[in-house]
Amino acid sequence: MGKSTKTMTDAVALASGRKLLHDKPRGPLRVWIWNGEDDQEELERRMIAIFMHFDIAPDDVGDRLFLDNGRDTVIRVAEVSKGSIEIATPVVDALEAEIKARNIDVLIIDPFVSVHSTPENDNGAMDRVVKTFAAIANRTNCAIELVHHSRKLNGAEADIDSARGGSAIAGAVRAARVLNPMTMEVAKELGIPSNERKSYVRVDGAKANLAPLGAAKWFKLVSVFLGNGTDDDPEDSVAVSEPWTPPDVMDDVTGEDLLKAQRAVDGRDLKSSSQATEWAGYAIGDAIGIDARSEPGKTKIKRCLKTWISTEMLVEREIFDDRNRRPVKVIVVGNWACAQ
Repeated sequence: MGKSTKTMTDAVALASGRKLLHDKPRGPLRVWIWNGEDDQEELERRMIAIFMHFDIAPDDVGDRLFLDNGRDTVIRVAEVSKGSIEIATPVVDALEAEIKARNIDVLIIDPFVSVHSTPENDNGAMDRVVKTFAAIANRTNCAIELVHHSRKLNGAEADIDSARGGSAIAGAVRAARVLNPMTMEVAKELGIPSNERKSYVRVDGAKANLAPLGAAKWFKLVSVFLGNGTDDDPEDSVAVSEPWTPPDVMDDVTGEDLLKAQRAVDGRDLKSSSQATEWAGYAIGDAIGIDARSEPGKTKIKRCLKTWISTEMLVEREIFDDRNRRPVKVIVVGNWACAQ
């Protein structure tokens, strides 16, 4: 899903004070990434790719960016001992001391499961572990982000309730965001090949106790070549997240197209349903040069119809179909568009 790539890019944005994805940070800030899954070489390779892609120079971050891995630096703040949850106070104290020594503003823990060995489905345990990090954040005046996995969703989209384990995890955090790959429906609408859609990831504000939920934001995973190839080995290719905005399918549809569409349906009682043989969308597509009989043209015509109906330029009207002996909805002209 690109969660580590996303948070690493966020970290570089924070440390450099530059807007790399969606928001300009209140930076530059001092950021510490602790990754419990990858080794140091892999983390550095990812970071180099981000620097290259966004044209970040070492001086842009100075001494404000720290990168550690869980193989060399183990952090385990809680475990089960004799049937009860024990907070590892020496580890917590050492973590706080390191945050203060480095004067860290933002600590990113990726993933959350790597910093404890307590049952994820135990709400009491999860509440205690998450609140341990909340206490660390409070005592050190440091923002802490916990990167967590979702449960198996079987194709459904993730939300705040999709966090793997007990509901106390979602309940104990102050704010949350979730990542979802582009759905087949959206990919079809935008004309993105199905084998590429998972490179487009939507970021949703899943919980915001202190602020209203914002609109969804997107990033795209792209490959960056590091230029480290040799005669014997090809150069490394690393995924990097970059900001992406879905195109508006109406951007290239003009007022003249609307007028052509109105003329195409006027007085013909063409059907509103795209399943009908005499669907209005076919006539409109022919009139404005869009193939409504295949994708992504059909989806685009549907969007046009929805927009024009919402603005009352076209109207759905129910008539009685004498041939099929039942009422049907047809598309008729509402407010005529100007010839200009």
